[in-house]
Amino acid sequence: MPFCDTPNGALYYTVTDASAPWNLTHRETIIFCHGVATNADIWAAWLPALVQHYRVVRFDTRGFGRSALPPKGFEWTLAGLGDDILAIADVTGTARFHLVGESAGGTACLALAAREGAGGRVRSLTVLSTGHVGGYIRNVDPWRPLIEAQGMVAWSQQMMEHRFASGTLDAQRWTWFHDIQSQTEPEALLGAADMLLASDLRPVLNQVTIPTLVLSGSASPFVPLAAARDLVARLPDGRLRVFPNVRHGLPFSHTVPASAILLAFLERLRAR
Repeated sequence: MPFCDTPNGALYYTVTDASAPWNLTHRETIIFCHGVATNADIWAAWLPALVQHYRVVRFDTRGFGRSALPPKGFEWTLAGLGDDILAIADVTGTARFHLVGESAGGTACLALAAREGAGGRVRSLTVLSTGHVGGYIRNVDPWRPLIEAQGMVAWSQQMMEHRFASGTLDAQRWTWFHDIQSQTEPEALLGAADMLLASDLRPVLNQVTIPTLVLSGSASPFVPLAAARDLVARLPDGRLRVFPNVRHGLPFSHTVPASAILLAFLERLRAR
């Protein structure tokens, strides 16, 4: 398995490139960044819609999946997670890229896009189920006492209800996601959660001048639809697509329509 070495531990990544060997034109790249308590495989069902058109890079966010746990005393910051994205871009030979992030990963992507600004390495941005102000995020404070009292399996069971409405996933996909969540290291989850609750990107959102697509479920228990609307209103070139009656697990529960929307967004940018 490929890993990217960083000062705070190795990051797992994977590259999917279906380019024909006789095609010498380097295709544009999409880098995917997931949120807490899952891994890069959350994006697997997005690949069929995208790999005939784009090179796809996915990686496990620091502290989750196959990537290394940070050392003791590690300070979780959005800037640090942005540095991880750039490290993945560097190790995969990607000069500029389209960036897609969900939940906490989406917040890190927003911060990086603001830092890079116009003409930077990020060509476009797509975020799903993403908060931009910690004060808008709901139902995270109870995580620590629940984990301390009952453990990660109980936390994951509750999270499954928050991520997915009843009947949204078949049994196989439900079990996979629940198992991945249950194996999460609590210190990584809670460190990332504390970082999110302390965040406020409102002062820098006017620097996200690249085209930005915001996908939001209307029924997320964590990021209310009003927060998504506020985010788009603050972006110089933002647009919002709402999925009615969808909870926080939109990137996994609605892969087919969401990936089709992303592809259409990117193809419009290419034509423009």
